[in-house]
Amino acid sequence: SGASRWFHLPLLGVLSLGALMLAGIVRMARPMQPESAVVPLAIGRRLVALAIDVAPLGAAGLLAFDADLPSLLRAPLLSTDLRESLPFVTMAVGAGVFGFAEEAAGGRSRGKRLMGGVVLRRDGERASRWRQLVRNLLKTLVLLAPVLALPTLRGRRGEGIPETVSGTTVGVG
Repeated sequence: SGASRWFHLPLLGVLSLGALMLAGIVRMARPMQPESAVVPLAIGRRLVALAIDVAPLGAAGLLAFDADLPSLLRAPLLSTDLRESLPFVTMAVGAGVFGFAEEAAGGRSRGKRLMGGVVLRRDGERASRWRQLVRNLLKTLVLLAPVLALPTLRGRRGEGIPETVSGTTVGVG
């Protein structure tokens, strides 16, 4: 039915709004602290690292759904038919799952390793698996709803919703 084609839009909208509200609450509740001692990885290097991480997952999504390249760039918020976005969804969810597995094992993904980044707590210590899990769940949401990436691109330290809520930062390491 036509209604079943757009059911994901309100769900993503509510999740996105919830993530923005949670990030705002965490920012307000966090006591004023001096700037983190961690040197943040430049936003350009972070974007390249993300591209390195999602490229094989995007290729897998294209192969699995016998899709064309434009469908890989069709985020669920840009389509009323979720089936059209399945390669993108595969890539985003895979990035969250594999990102968590790689960060839990060594504190960094393939892309971060190649770009010289590492996921740390704000105090410079290695992030716990719990923080990495929260970060990667929210990273998946940000990938599914790219408008949520705006705080990352606007922030001077490159900390977006995933880093704010999980208490982590991507630093040079």
